[in-house]
Order: sequence, then structure tokens, then C-alpha cells
Amino acid sequence: MQRGEAITADDFVARAEDKRAVAYAMVNDRKHCREAWNAAGTAVEFELKALIIRRRRWNAWPSKDSYPELYTHDLKVLFKESGVDLTAVPPELRGRLKVAFDWDRMHDYDAGKMARIVARQMVAAVFGKGGVCEWLRSL
Repeated sequence: MQRGEAITADDFVARAEDKRAVAYAMVNDRKHCREAWNAAGTAVEFELKALIIRRRRWNAWPSKDSYPELYTHDLKVLFKESGVDLTAVPPELRGRLKVAFDWDRMHDYDAGKMARIVARQMVAAVFGKGGVCEWLRSL
């Protein structure tokens, strides 16, 4: 994909898979486990953007001029825009979703260390069996 090309739902899903690879590669690294945590959160963002495209029956991600509200990294806003009713989330997914909601793109600027257990919990919640990404793709 070249800069300026339209980003499709499939492109976002492919980018989420790229983030899965990063997360699994870094999750056990003491120094870089924050990268795994951030990759997992970004994957949820990408899956939500793919879902928005599919549910709105668009061919690609719209321009910022036409839909500025979609240009956010806030997962709660993207869930709302996707039309997913958070009150209808299956009970077995609620804990995983809560872990994913702890992600904030701005945490990537935090210079502090992250405990590997935090990164591992995020990676499991997002990519594990019955995880957030798997669920979003099923909607």
C-alpha cells in the first residue's frame, strides 16, 4: 500500500496481524514488553476500523475532512462509531475487553518500565483464544 492509497477493511485486518506478530515477538522481552502491549492495543484499533468500514458498507476508510470523528485512537469512541453495543458484550469477553480498554496510544510516550505480566495480560486478552480481535472479526 502506497501513501495516499485508500485503506480497506482487509488492509486494517492485515495491519492487525502485523501487530500480532510484533506482540508475540516482544511480550517476553523485559526491556521491550511495552511494545507488545502497544501492538496489541493498536491491533484492536485496526480491527475496529475494519469493522466500521464493513458495517457502513464503505469500500475504504473515509477522509478526515468527511469524518473527523473517526480519526482517533480512543477505543471507546471507535466502539461507539462501530455500532457495537457494549452492554451486549458476551460475559466471557468483558474482562478481556476491560484489559484492552486500558490501552491508550499516549502511553507509548511513557518512558517508565512496564511489567511483563501487564503486557502478557494485554496480549492474551487481545489475541488469545476468544480474544477481542477474534470477537471483532466475528461481528
